[in-house]
Amino acid sequence: MKFIRMLFPSALFALFFTTAATAATGFWEKKETNYTIYFDGSFTQSLFYDLQTPRLGTQITNVEWEWFDFENNFDTQTVDLCYRKPNTSSDFTCLDISSNPVGSTGHFNGFDARGTMVLRYTLTGGTYFAHWDNNVLNTIRVTYDY
Repeated sequence: MKFIRMLFPSALFALFFTTAATAATGFWEKKETNYTIYFDGSFTQSLFYDLQTPRLGTQITNVEWEWFDFENNFDTQTVDLCYRKPNTSSDFTCLDISSNPVGSTGHFNGFDARGTMVLRYTLTGGTYFAHWDNNVLNTIRVTYDY
């Protein structure tokens, strides 16, 4: 019995630190096109997600992006990067990235990496239909711990 009492704290200590040492980092990166915007003040959005991300215990640590302009001589182009929790269809939080075509953020840190990143363009002014060149792909990269 004395041996078990001495062994239990050591086993508990080893279990805790072995589990902590197994943490890993992963990422997913997706490239998507945009859709046509049909009238002034309207928007289009592209969804970025990866179902190969581990199901449990993932936490976003960084999100990077690269986006390109519409070419319809717009007056204003607003680009928002939004996060949707897994299995939902509404935005949980958004970040205006209009002034940064290439960048990264910690704004979404701690969220589940199986969620969906949404890149939304809203245009005012210019000519319509605002068609997108499907050879031009926007990129989102999500880095996560699990």
